[in-house]
Amino acid sequence: MAITTQLQIATLIIQLSLSIQAAVPKPTEECTDVCKCISRAKKRLNVYQTDLKHSQTMQTQNLINYHKLMLAAKIARTDLKQKIAPVIAGAAAVIDRCESKLGTMRAATQDLTEGVEQLTRSWKMLHALTSTNLKFKVTAGAGNAFATVPGENTLGDIADLPCPAAPDDEDGLTITPAIEQQQPELPKQDYTMVTTATCDRDGSSNSCHNQQVAQNGYWQIQMQAVQAVQVALSSPIPGTTTHSGVKTAAHKLELAGDLQSKVNANFTKIKPMLANTACALDITKFDDVSNNPEFERIATKALLSAFNAEEKPTTGNDYDRAIEQAYGNKGEQFQKNVWQEVDKQKGPISGDKKEDSKTLDGINTISAIGDSVARLLVKELKNEQEEKNNHKVNDVKEKECSNKKGDECKNGCKEITENGEKKCVVDKEEARRAAENEAGTDGKTTNTTGSNSFVINKAPLWLAVLIF
Repeated sequence: MAITTQLQIATLIIQLSLSIQAAVPKPTEECTDVCKCISRAKKRLNVYQTDLKHSQTMQTQNLINYHKLMLAAKIARTDLKQKIAPVIAGAAAVIDRCESKLGTMRAATQDLTEGVEQLTRSWKMLHALTSTNLKFKVTAGAGNAFATVPGENTLGDIADLPCPAAPDDEDGLTITPAIEQQQPELPKQDYTMVTTATCDRDGSSNSCHNQQVAQNGYWQIQMQAVQAVQVALSSPIPGTTTHSGVKTAAHKLELAGDLQSKVNANFTKIKPMLANTACALDITKFDDVSNNPEFERIATKALLSAFNAEEKPTTGNDYDRAIEQAYGNKGEQFQKNVWQEVDKQKGPISGDKKEDSKTLDGINTISAIGDSVARLLVKELKNEQEEKNNHKVNDVKEKECSNKKGDECKNGCKEITENGEKKCVVDKEEARRAAENEAGTDGKTTNTTGSNSFVINKAPLWLAVLIF
């Protein structure tokens, strides 16, 4: 192949490529026909449906991680609790702000979805009417009489007409959140239904003008939609051309009613929500969870031991040093110091007809976390009941010892001198040693699953209040 020919082909290819690229609508341009506008409306709607889906997914994951933090805070050691407390406060703020967005976003997306679906259905009807052959035709028989039923009557036959499957310029426009912000309103689709009357004298393309209709002559009415605001009618009716059709009526089609304006209003209303990033925040990321006053307030209390403070210090660098010590420089150790440690904690879970324990990295559903929390609550109730019973036993023992005298003051009782008088009282040291021998050397009730085993203390189980 000659070099000149190769260059010509290459030039044509480049020109064709440029022409295709140039045909793609700009973000600020309207769609140009009903099929392209159907495609545009659906692509724009998908931006909001996708944003809602992603927001809901992130909210669900944040809630699971939040509940896991709450569970870990009950069973963790003190230094980890100090690091967790600010994260709980910051995470709660993140979740609350996302829920506020979701409440509005769900309703707005639902309204927009219903509106776009109804509008595109009416547009599809318009598209079908542009090609549907709606006819009523009656033909004269022998003796020039219209004695037979109409030979063709399709006035009520409206068939579905799919939009072209081949790629066009509209397919080249991708609607992203950024491009959606530049999108104009969906344009009104102006279509007119045109009625055309035809009269053929004898079926041989002869006009009916001043002539009697002969055998095989016919009258026909045809209706078809065209994309136009107005259509010029045939006036005066040209008598010599009735066989080729005369436009006798044109009616503007208003199938969408006020749907057009409602859908555009819904798009305008929902657009600002794309800029709301409340549901893009991940509470397992330091910057996302720490950049709010709720985190700073509790960090001041927990990390600086400024328990009565309600805001972070405005002077000095104690706060920054405490944050760096807890989470690393700019939070670079946040995952290691908080979330990896949280995952190592063990909580009680349902086993095979018995209670078991598992590290929190394996407790990843609301139901599993709820089960673990409930079991911790039951353990605390058990401790409270045992403590209550112990008080009753002590009361009985005190009464028993007080009634003893001399050599009878033994077996958990001892004799003391008070105000010069001898009296028999409970031997508290002996009772303490007996309790330690029963519960363990440290006086606590624990499981035996390792260094991160859960310990049930006598503190109130505030963890039991979960948000669902």
